[in-house]
Amino acid sequence: MVRMASAGRMRGTGLMLCVVLALGACAERGEGDTSNLDGLGEAVLLAAWDEQTRDQTVERPDIGADLGDLALPGPYVEALFEVDLVIPFEGNPDIAGHAWAPADIASGPYPLFVYHPGFGATWDMYRELAAHVASHGFVVVGLNHGANHLVNARQSLRAMDWIDGPDSPVADRVDSARVGVGGHSMGGKVAFLAAALDNPGSDRIAAVLGWDPVDSAGAPGSDPTEEAPSVTPELMPDIDAAQLIFGAPAANCNPEGNNHQDYFDAGRDDVPSVHVLFPDSDHMAWVDMEAIVARISLAR
Repeated sequence: MVRMASAGRMRGTGLMLCVVLALGACAERGEGDTSNLDGLGEAVLLAAWDEQTRDQTVERPDIGADLGDLALPGPYVEALFEVDLVIPFEGNPDIAGHAWAPADIASGPYPLFVYHPGFGATWDMYRELAAHVASHGFVVVGLNHGANHLVNARQSLRAMDWIDGPDSPVADRVDSARVGVGGHSMGGKVAFLAAALDNPGSDRIAAVLGWDPVDSAGAPGSDPTEEAPSVTPELMPDIDAAQLIFGAPAANCNPEGNNHQDYFDAGRDDVPSVHVLFPDSDHMAWVDMEAIVARISLAR
């Protein structure tokens, strides 16, 4: 069993690597078996501790590999392939998104990480983080979505099905057997919901990352609806993927009783889970503020 909570300090763009580097360290995961989670669970711990909690007196796990300083750009930073995505979704509007991947096809295939933006945000507001992760050897897909959380979660699963198909521009780069999903705020909820809705018994989603996830139906404090069901605690028993949950101090956007703490508390005891609180950050610290300022400037 790997369940651990700690406090940390957010340090730039190394944040998202904590779970996606774990995907690279563990290609296979036994169903319901934590004995072979050395690569996945310990790499999650290592990454979280390495750059986010330098000032903490926490023993750094040893996985027999040096992942280096995760806040630094990865080896593919000078040669990234980017492309807009339009993913057909039967019975629904097409899914708009964007993909980043190493331009080097020969060194692939690369693990897949799908992320969801927060309430009112879009994929491009997390561009810096996404490109940073891709530079370390991952196919990163950001998706836009609407107010229906169930549809948003199914969009995530649809993207995973489509990404290595004949119409995907990154099919020759992606390893669809190694998949992580994550998101910020409402997008974090969508990521956990997608993991809960994935095929029963499926090992496709190896890890879930929540950046300060909330469990509201939309705006902060809104109640669950049929289109936006509650995830914590109701659906957490359905998720057997390893979990890395980042949190900021409770505030209006992430109130107590409806935030990262609830996700960690409701997780299964037999599922590896790491909960890291960044006491000096806030709920919007995961967003590329330059992108938001640019969006506002264009709207004027």
